[in-house]
Amino acid sequence: MTYTHHGLYLGFGMVIHYDFHEITVVTLDEFAKGHKVYKVDSPIAYPAEMVMARAATRIGEKRYNIMTNNCEHFVRWCRNGKEIKI
Repeated sequence: MTYTHHGLYLGFGMVIHYDFHEITVVTLDEFAKGHKVYKVDSPIAYPAEMVMARAATRIGEKRYNIMTNNCEHFVRWCRNGKEIKI
């Protein structure tokens, strides 16, 4: 099984992501951890400013769940407000 980690690029070399413990803001280098980073375009329903504002409201959240509240769920929620159905 291939694993991908999702984060939301905020600009200025910063990324917000779920790091398995909490939602936090880190540098792009910290997020990449020496790996190549790819851009993935998921559906977007909000302007960029609103996407970032939605993300900011969850900084510090500590409710990670691999099946129902993981890094990809977080990014998709920020961009389009929809949950991933498993």
